[in-house]
Amino acid sequence: MLVSGLAQPGARWHRVAALLAEAGHTVVTLDNRGCGATGPCTEAFTLADCAADVLQTADALGLGRFSLAGISMGGMIAQEVLAAAPDRVDAAGLLATTPGGDLTLPPPDPMILMTDDPKVLWTRLTGPGFAEAHPDVIAEEAAVSTAAATPLETVMWQLQAILAFDPADRLDRLDLPVLVIHGDHDPLVPYENGVRLAKKLGVELVTFEGAGHALEFERPAEVAALLARHFAPTERRGRVSG
Repeated sequence: MLVSGLAQPGARWHRVAALLAEAGHTVVTLDNRGCGATGPCTEAFTLADCAADVLQTADALGLGRFSLAGISMGGMIAQEVLAAAPDRVDAAGLLATTPGGDLTLPPPDPMILMTDDPKVLWTRLTGPGFAEAHPDVIAEEAAVSTAAATPLETVMWQLQAILAFDPADRLDRLDLPVLVIHGDHDPLVPYENGVRLAKKLGVELVTFEGAGHALEFERPAEVAALLARHFAPTERRGRVSG
């Protein structure tokens, strides 16, 4: 199960999902509450509510256990899933996300998301030189944004939920393989967040040098390969010291 970030539909994972499917995995992407096909929200919600949506989706699909990856806000939702139902998750990947609470380091430019042009947004969020080298990818991802635009009210509720996110010590005794993945040029969720999250959980941190925030389309082949290995029972790695 792959969980997307702020205001993003499940289709944002399309590159990674296709590669995981080619590797033999059954892949589920879902639209977070208020995004894509879920329709507009009528009231505020928390990331714990979004985690409950993930579990309800798994239930509806008959998935007693599953592997889980989330990026950005989706990584926070994944942590809420791990806190609420660790027995349901075989292995987890947390991408470009934060440890929550006082451990979270905010972006250096809090206005980075303020644009109505998705091409401008993805150019800002990717690593140095990516947009110039891959204008076709930026255009394709901008089209995904346009096709599944999230209502402003939902975006504000998601931001409110992100600001309230604090798993505290609820993940301290996880007994399942977790992998943290982060780009070292992430302008929205600074790299130090990945360092802090991996240290807090006592797990491996994989650094994508030169990558920004949009790992699902900046480095899809590398992300898919990492997750495919991590999700394979014979290759799973557990907690490490550090």
